[in-house]
Amino acid sequence: MRQPANDHLARIDRFRSGQMSEKESEAFLQDLARDRELAQEYNLVQDMEDFLSTKDLPPVKEEDAQRLNTLFDKLRRERLTPPAESGHGGGDDGHATSPRTGRRQNLWVWMAVAAAVLLLVGVMWVSGDGQDSQKELAVILEKHFGKPGIRPRSDADNMIKNGIEAFDRKDYRAASNFFKQYTSIDPTNEKVQFALAKSYFLAQDTPNAIAVLQDSTLQRDYPERTRFYLIIIYFHTKDPTLMETGKALLVDLAASEVSDSYKSDVEMLYRMFIEKRKD
Repeated sequence: MRQPANDHLARIDRFRSGQMSEKESEAFLQDLARDRELAQEYNLVQDMEDFLSTKDLPPVKEEDAQRLNTLFDKLRRERLTPPAESGHGGGDDGHATSPRTGRRQNLWVWMAVAAAVLLLVGVMWVSGDGQDSQKELAVILEKHFGKPGIRPRSDADNMIKNGIEAFDRKDYRAASNFFKQYTSIDPTNEKVQFALAKSYFLAQDTPNAIAVLQDSTLQRDYPERTRFYLIIIYFHTKDPTLMETGKALLVDLAASEVSDSYKSDVEMLYRMFIEKRKD
């Protein structure tokens, strides 16, 4: 019988912390091999824990831990649990996790915070100069990168169809593979090129996303869109050099006649990353 989605974290935590019996561990590993959703969550937890364990995390108060866990459980039910299972809880108290003590509690709570951000914006990690600017940047990212922006032109476009389906289920690596295959057949389809760039970026393959958008033909024929997408990606990398490149592109784009599709977002980015720096 399939486990409710919001029970996964409790099992993953017990397995990784060595709290399972040998029999339970064997059952968990069997489920991990056949349950795609469990495997994805396990990999997500592992990636976040590896990242966060290297950080000097501030202490988390007990009441904050409970509130964050409750919020995280709500987000999980809304975002991860299929509708038929949305009424189930993950533990005796209905929450996927419960407050813990010591370093592991602190780590787990910050993982919940990180995962909550991931669920809202669909990106592996978002960190920023300021809370407000990151919220706005996340909204812009979701607006322009949340959909592949392409439809199959005929039933023969199976690779595009498969890419869209993978993108919609947030399997961005698979989506990028399908779109990449299509570009080898028809490199002139700009919609597939942009969908490929989005898929690469959301799969955390930033170098390839940038490489697609730096294509000379794409930049020549669609200069506004390529620059706008590059700006979003550069600001999300938090790499100082790339961010400076992004700011230069943003100043250049803001000085041009921006179309209605991007005008309000360009103005918002300009206020956040250019005008704020002057104050």
